[in-house]
Amino acid sequence: MTSDPLPQPDDPNLTLVDTGTHLEIQDRERVAPVFVDFLGGTRHVGIRRRTHPLARAVGRDAELRQVLDGTAGLGRDAFVLACLGYTVTAVERAPVIHALFADGLERLLADPRGRELVGERLTLHHGDCEEWLGREPPPAVVYLDPMFPPRKKSALVKKEMQLFQRLLGQEDNGPALLAAARQVATRRAVVKRPVWADPLASDADYSVTGAKVRFDVYLTTNR
Repeated sequence: MTSDPLPQPDDPNLTLVDTGTHLEIQDRERVAPVFVDFLGGTRHVGIRRRTHPLARAVGRDAELRQVLDGTAGLGRDAFVLACLGYTVTAVERAPVIHALFADGLERLLADPRGRELVGERLTLHHGDCEEWLGREPPPAVVYLDPMFPPRKKSALVKKEMQLFQRLLGQEDNGPALLAAARQVATRRAVVKRPVWADPLASDADYSVTGAKVRFDVYLTTNR
C-alpha cells in the first residue's frame, strides 16, 4: 500500500479506502465496494490468442503486439491483452480509478501467478490519452473503451459503470479520442462498444462482435 495521501472522489458518498490488503471504493449508497483483483474469479483462465474476440480485433501479427490502451479504467482489457502476449501501455486520467488499477497491478505482479501471466508486458501511467498519443514512438494499435451513456430503459447498470459515471460525469469524448488515435496509430485503432450502441465513426473497416460488446476496427496507414 502507498503511504501517499489517497485521492478522493468529489462525490461525498464515495470514499477511497486502504483496507490494509487493497484499495477499494466504498459507497454509502451501496453494500458492495469496488476494487481490482486480477487473479480473482476466472477471467484469466482459458484465454487463447486465436479465439478471444479482443485479440481478433487488435490483430495477431507480430507488428501489432504494441498496444496503447488510452482509456484503461480498472484495467480489465489491458490485463487480458497482456495475458495474450501483447505489450500494453495503459493510461488512465482519473486519479481515483488510476489508484485502484495501480493497486491491483501491484498485487498482481507481487504474486508468482500474476508474473507468469503478464510478465513485464503491462505498465500503467496516470495521464491524459491525447497527451500520450503525441509521444514517440507511435503505437501500432490504440485501444479505446470510452465512456458512453447507458441505455435509458436499462433497469440496472453495472456497478463499475455507475462508478465511472459518478467519478467522471457523462462526458462523451470518444469521437475526439478516436479521431486523434487514427492520426497516430501506425496500424489500427480499436474501439470497444456495447452491441446496441452506434459506432463512434461510420467508416469502421470491420467489427468483431461478441455476446455483449463489439470491437470496431479502424485500419490506419501512419507508417
